[in-house]
Amino acid sequence: MKLCNYCGAENRDEALFCSACGQNIDNTADNLRVSANSYSQKEPANTTAIKVFGILIVCLLAVILMFNALTTVSLVNADINQWEYKVVKMFPEEQNDRTGWSSNAYNTIDVDEAILNRFGDAGWELVSSTMEVETAWPNFGNENYVTGIQPNVRPQCLILIFKRPVIE
Repeated sequence: MKLCNYCGAENRDEALFCSACGQNIDNTADNLRVSANSYSQKEPANTTAIKVFGILIVCLLAVILMFNALTTVSLVNADINQWEYKVVKMFPEEQNDRTGWSSNAYNTIDVDEAILNRFGDAGWELVSSTMEVETAWPNFGNENYVTGIQPNVRPQCLILIFKRPVIE
């Protein structure tokens, strides 16, 4: 039996490392009794089990990825021609001139919740919205007169884009 110089544990004569602490136990002169043929190339049983477990994990991941890829492809093919779209334009209640005295007035666009609720009840889903803006130049009624006042940029039209599944 070999004794480990680090932790004092007993080990087999052919052991190169301590079974308790893992330290090299073959570093002293009295422990150099290991013959060349006493070292075995045999792997411990737990190493084989770890390799088998690793292979099973890799195979399982490959199956999951393949299933996910096939499902994604089928969903992409199912989505072709599946949606219908509707564009709704909303304007300010009061239109102001782009030049002259009313060019300094601002515009607002109020969205009626009842309209949105009707679209929702009909199965429409709001996808996007954008605002068209206009620039008004305050020249106080004289087309040839430039005041130097900054232009008034204000909303001209609110565009709402809705979609819903095609009902067949």
